[in-house]
Order: sequence, then C-alpha cells, then structure tokens
Amino acid sequence: HIDSLNQPVYTFYPEWNQGNKKKITLRHILTHTSGLQNVRMATKEIYPSPDVVKLALSAELEQEPGTQFSYNNKAVNLLAGIFEKASGKSMDQYLEQELFHPMGIKKYRWSKDDAGNPYAMSGLQLYAKDIAKFGRLVLNNGVWEGHQLVSSDYIEKMAGKNTDGEFGLLWRKLPESSTFSLTEEDLQRLKEKGVSEKYIQKLKPYLNTEIDGSNIQKVYIEIFGNPEVLQREFIDKGVKKIFSSEIGDIAGYYGDGYLGQYLIILPRTRIVI
Repeated sequence: HIDSLNQPVYTFYPEWNQGNKKKITLRHILTHTSGLQNVRMATKEIYPSPDVVKLALSAELEQEPGTQFSYNNKAVNLLAGIFEKASGKSMDQYLEQELFHPMGIKKYRWSKDDAGNPYAMSGLQLYAKDIAKFGRLVLNNGVWEGHQLVSSDYIEKMAGKNTDGEFGLLWRKLPESSTFSLTEEDLQRLKEKGVSEKYIQKLKPYLNTEIDGSNIQKVYIEIFGNPEVLQREFIDKGVKKIFSSEIGDIAGYYGDGYLGQYLIILPRTRIVI
C-alpha cells in the first residue's frame, strides 16, 4: 500500500504539498525528525484533542524536516490517518487482520479519540503473553510459525541495526553500556540557552563526573522532579542534550510504555522479556 519509507506525507494529505511540510516523509515521522511543533506532555495537548490526526496536520514546523530529533507523539499519531488512507481500513482493523489474528491475539483494547482514530502513540492494552509474541516476531525476523508476517528487511530497518542514534523506527536501542558526563562547556551552553540558575546549580555537582547509564534516570529525577520541568526549563529553550554521552555496542532493542510496560529483545541470547 505504501511505496517506501521515503514517500512524502503529502501524497496522503495534499494540504501538506507546500512549503517545508512537503519535505516530511514517513521515515521522518518514524524517526521523530519531522520538525513538527511539539508539546512533550501528551496530557496537555493530545488527549484533549477530539481528532489527533487533524491536530498533527495543523501543527506548525519548528525545524527543517530531517535535521533534528525531537520525541514527538503528536506527529506519530498521524500514522493512524496514513494507515487508513493507504489501506482503506482503520489502523486497528488493519493490524487485527494482518498481525493480531495470525498471531492468535484475541483480546485487546485500543484507546481512540472522539473522531474514532486509534492513538498511534499509545493506548494498546494487551496481555503480557501477547506482548511477548511481538518480541518473538522481531526475534525471528518477522516470521511467525512459518509465515512471514513482516518483511525481514523492514525488521532490520525498524531496529535501526545499521543507523546511528538512540532510536530505530519507534524502537529504542539497548546498549551494552553507556556513560554520561557534564563538562564546563556543556554547562556554559545551557547558560547561553537561558536555563535558570536554579537548575544550573543543581547540575554543578555532576561536573566532570562519569555517570553510569543505569543511574542516569535517577539523576534526571533528582534534578527535574517531573517531565514538565524538563520541558519548561530545557526543551522549550532549545536544549536538545544536557549530558555528553558515550554509548557501547547495541545488545538489543526495546519499547517502553508510560505506565511501566516494557518489551525487551536480546537477539544474541534469544531472550524476550
């Protein structure tokens, strides 16, 4: 139904065939590089919206498409509309037919907006045993009980096996090791962006200190307390990266849900968690 990941979104929504929006491709949506205006907290903008597809279509551009990573749930929700435009079926109906039914997934619930669009960013409730089936599907390169449900080529692209960065196509990469550090140059850059002195002082104890990746989340919580502070004090001021980082070899891939759901795939040991 779709030519390639490089197909422009305007081929589905002609109103985008103008300005820089005509440059936005499916790949940009899947890699969080669309450049669309973004509010990080979904509860503030997305959930109150009666039509999340229209919300994404009406968003202004903040950056040139393809130039900057910005985790963007609003843009991702546009995938629900693209599914329907391309296949003639709603995203949940299409996936039920093409994936859920062949994989024996019979009970699930998918949250929708008032217009009937299933959220592409979230809202799919599954039993743990059925989430694990998706891990097996990826681990086996798209093959389920002898049937190629997803092409092996797409599985490789989705995992981001041959690309740089933290993400593949909506999947996070899991490195064997990672370390984070904060230099005087990093701190000066934050000051120049307008980060308030309160948070500059909170960051100072971490100057020239190596932080193991397993502890970075704890450090973020100590500094920011909640995502709204991170949005207001850093992201809204144009800060894309706070700490410098060194990432080791990729050991696996994972998806994580806002309320604590995880699906982790470790190909070398063939483990799905």
